[in-house]
Amino acid sequence: GYITFKNPYGYLPGELYGFLPFEGARMIAFVLFGLFFFYKYFKHKNTILPLHNGIVFVYLIALTESVTWYSAYQNINLTGEPYCCPFPPSVIASLVLQVFRQTFARTLLLVVCLGYGIVRPKLLASEWVAITLVSVLYFITATINQVANIVITNDVHNNYSHNIIPYQVPGFLIDVIVITWIYYALGSTIRILTEFQQTAKLRMYTRLSSVIVLFVGLFAVVAVLILLGNITRYLNTY
Repeated sequence: GYITFKNPYGYLPGELYGFLPFEGARMIAFVLFGLFFFYKYFKHKNTILPLHNGIVFVYLIALTESVTWYSAYQNINLTGEPYCCPFPPSVIASLVLQVFRQTFARTLLLVVCLGYGIVRPKLLASEWVAITLVSVLYFITATINQVANIVITNDVHNNYSHNIIPYQVPGFLIDVIVITWIYYALGSTIRILTEFQQTAKLRMYTRLSSVIVLFVGLFAVVAVLILLGNITRYLNTY
């Protein structure tokens, strides 16, 4: 025989239940953002840049990701299918979309900061090789980190080491490389625009720089807190 546990709201574990309304809210937010964005997109379709098409691609991935995550949590909540392990197909699809969205968003931001399509008509072959290499490394390390995080979190039988730090460090280092490159590229692009007095583009890149500084600051604080929390948990355990 077997014993079945069911919460008042369904089979989803309490530590995961918060993700269900969160993904639902995120899905609705993406839909509302999409309505506004595509209104502007088609209104100014004659002046669309390749950058805007890249944003559309990232948006569609993010929207699909939020839908698949919501569907995955809803299915687990209704059927009691284990979150792990093995992973249900819906969770695998959600993880792949999540990592792909994170990878492509970073790649797109790096390409924009290098000035491609706005300041420079094309990038060097060596730059494309480096961008591809960094993107592939980020995709691999982010996938390993996400899978390890889920497996270790749901390892109730202690079949795996609960030290997640080795899985987080490679992704963290790749992120540092990407962010450093973005800042260097952005600084170079701003200097070129200043030299040639292209005020409209300079204003756009200056605003982008301010947004990146804010985002990186928040990301750094959260990343450090998570890493310190995992180190503390590991030391207390062992």
